[in-house]
Amino acid sequence: MELLEKQVALAEVALEEAKARPAEAQIIAPFAGTVTAIEVREGENVGALVPLITLSDLTTLEIVAQIDEIDVAEVAVGQKAQIRLDAFPGEELAGTITRVAPAATTERGSTIYQAVVRFERTDLPLRLGMGANLRITTLEKADVLLVPNRAIQPIGRKRVVRVLEGGNVREVEVVTGLSNESETEIVEGLREGEVVLVE
Repeated sequence: MELLEKQVALAEVALEEAKARPAEAQIIAPFAGTVTAIEVREGENVGALVPLITLSDLTTLEIVAQIDEIDVAEVAVGQKAQIRLDAFPGEELAGTITRVAPAATTERGSTIYQAVVRFERTDLPLRLGMGANLRITTLEKADVLLVPNRAIQPIGRKRVVRVLEGGNVREVEVVTGLSNESETEIVEGLREGEVVLVE
């Protein structure tokens, strides 16, 4: 019992000393921000290096994206990204890649690289942790001839498209360039204005 009384007395002395030095009991934020999580409860004892709060800078909007190892070689700082937030399916935001991690992490058996995409402020009521899908522009070309992917038919090692000409259909061998999920660039074989049939 005597030991407990001494411990209580020491704690009371420590409390009085802390009250006498209020500046030392203050927690000063290292930057202006918004408290997004409180990690401790009132009256809880905490030691050194114990997180008390999470402070977030909501003036800079960023998405941490996961890039598959198959695609990471094409992703670079400065590239543009179109952002679609799961919570706002009809809205699209513009962003820019500001960082691509030099080392991979493994998540659910997949090797991924984290990339940071910064985007402009918006009037949408965004919240931390919202999900998003990104489309990153890895290469841009101007003034190219595009056809729908469904118009291109592989025949052996060749690629052909069917062209309507004077009421007749003829197969034309083409050389393709860049492609996305819906269209492919035609480098040789077609001219602008030709009517291509789509399967």
